[in-house]
Amino acid sequence: MKKNLKQLLVLMTVFALALTLFTGCKKEAAEESSAIVIEAEESTVVKKEESSQAPQESSQAPVQESSKEESSAPEKKDGLINDPNMNPLTGEILDHPVADKRPVCFTINNHPDAIPAVGISHADIIYEGIIEGGATRMLAVFQELPDDIVIGSIRSLRHNYIEFAACYDAIIGHCGCSERASDMLSQYDYDDIDAISYEGSLYYRDGWRDANMGYVHSLVTTGEAINEYLADEPFRTKHNSDYKCNMSFSENPVVSGGELMTTVDVFFGEYRHTIFTFDAATNDYTAEEYDEPYIDYETSEPVRFKNLLVIKADVWEFDGVHQDMALTGEGEGYFCVNGVAAPIKWTRDSFLGQFTFTYADGTPVVFGVGTTYIGVVNLDGGIS
Repeated sequence: MKKNLKQLLVLMTVFALALTLFTGCKKEAAEESSAIVIEAEESTVVKKEESSQAPQESSQAPVQESSKEESSAPEKKDGLINDPNMNPLTGEILDHPVADKRPVCFTINNHPDAIPAVGISHADIIYEGIIEGGATRMLAVFQELPDDIVIGSIRSLRHNYIEFAACYDAIIGHCGCSERASDMLSQYDYDDIDAISYEGSLYYRDGWRDANMGYVHSLVTTGEAINEYLADEPFRTKHNSDYKCNMSFSENPVVSGGELMTTVDVFFGEYRHTIFTFDAATNDYTAEEYDEPYIDYETSEPVRFKNLLVIKADVWEFDGVHQDMALTGEGEGYFCVNGVAAPIKWTRDSFLGQFTFTYADGTPVVFGVGTTYIGVVNLDGGIS
């Protein structure tokens, strides 16, 4: 009897211990399950918050941050290209920032005996304007100057070409200058590289041009020589903090009030024309002057322009020989891109200021991505 009672007490003790262990494990399991549920709820809340923010972030930056470096597509705002690596003169996206760097420009000979010029297909912007005798001269502007190109032929500087260069805070390369240009270089302490001081080092005479075109049409330079010279910083090579190029670019620029014009004849006077033809296959323009294609001697290929801009200005002879142009104030002109042309208005408030271009309705002119030709004609000139 006692033995049976003792066995019963042992069984009851074992049962009680087992019940205690079972209850504790069940409680821990419940707590773990509850914790998992709480974590899941918190995760859901975070995901919901992230999801609610995603559309807003997506509208501001279509390219996700993780894939931004893999994508070469430029950021855009209101259809305009907005990228820190954008070339401010062409809208093209480079693999490094250049907007704070001063461009370099050169006065390029455009005499019939001196063409074709060399290196001009690498320029971002080319100006053409009237000089003495009804002839024209070019100003080729380079945001970055390739080392491996020859540029020329280089000719003397006119004071209005300092104004063209000043629009971009550009350093000017030239060979001598008119008296008024010399006065203005001094007046504004404008940075220039004159071949008269550097012929034989930065500039040299090309033997073939000397033999076939004449000594006066033979002066050239190289990108490497100019870049090495500027690397020593003989003067300021970066823009001041208050300068910003005001050109805007779009891959699909809209022309306000435009009409189809696939052939554009820019006439500077009775005997001087530059004729542009729109190439639908490449969506840009090629040029012709002196009844010959406007080509680069380096490549023997036509020089191509995405944008054509014509500025009409009062032009007059001021000393019996040289020309002057009224390039401050306001005036009219034309803009052409993608085979479409439209009248525009221009304003410029000072000798060192930039041009501002708008359509007749006040809409700012937006350039297509690529190079630009700018022709400055007298009030009787224009396009047809």
